Amino acid sequence: MKTLAVLLAVLILAVTWRTPVMEIQKKREEMLYPTVTLQTEKGMGTGVIFHTEEGMSLILTAKHVIQNTEQVVVTIYPDERMYRATIFKESINSDLAVLRIKGEVPFAAVLSTNLDLQVFTEIYKVGGGGGADPYPGTGIITAVDEMLMTMDTGTVMGDSGGGLFALEEDEYRLVGIIIAVSVLGGKLPVYHRGIAHNTLAIWDLMTQP
Repeated sequence: MKTLAVLLAVLILAVTWRTPVMEIQKKREEMLYPTVTLQTEKGMGTGVIFHTEEGMSLILTAKHVIQNTEQVVVTIYPDERMYRATIFKESINSDLAVLRIKGEVPFAAVLSTNLDLQVFTEIYKVGGGGGADPYPGTGIITAVDEMLMTMDTGTVMGDSGGGLFALEEDEYRLVGIIIAVSVLGGKLPVYHRGIAHNTLAIWDLMTQP
């Protein structure tokens, strides 16, 4: 019986244990690869693919990134394919929008259903700030106010429309969309403190007609 118990324990460990390399790849596929960069005639921003099927893919972003623009070019990672996007939906209550591109892509983020995010929740930020390819950062939620939250993650210009992710049930789910860098006294950017719409705002957009 003791031998059987040892064998079962070894099998369980073999199934559940992940190497550091496997964990990094999991993070890439669930957070980094669903993140896209957006290029418009006004500048650059970020977005997150959250749906891909039936010959199309949908991308969440900040509405101000694509507002009053005639052309939006989306770059998909990791292979850096480029697509023309159209505006699929815009929020009437928040700075959020959904873009649509033709074609299915390999990676899409999973939307969190947690509408009660708490201060001190550990999160990952993924954005293309400064015109760079999407890159990650870590931090915590520092305040939550209805559909908005602030986070200490190292947010920079160009991260707008990028995603915030939290670990839920062993997968990294999208819990927010970055909309701004905090500003001190109306002038001085506070780059370690970002502002985002949370899951309540995202689901409010999803349920709008």
